[in-house]
Amino acid sequence: MLAWAVEFDHIPIAVRNWLALRQEERWWLFGHDCQHHRRRQ
Repeated sequence: MLAWAVEFDHIPIAVRNWLALRQEERWWLFGHDCQHHRRRQ
């Protein structure tokens, strides 16, 4: 989902951090990212 912002070397760290989030934290981050991109268009 948000992997486009991660440098190739940091993908394992990003995946580990993503999996450490609770489900509601993942949804909040996803929703926050969607709102940010809607405002930029």
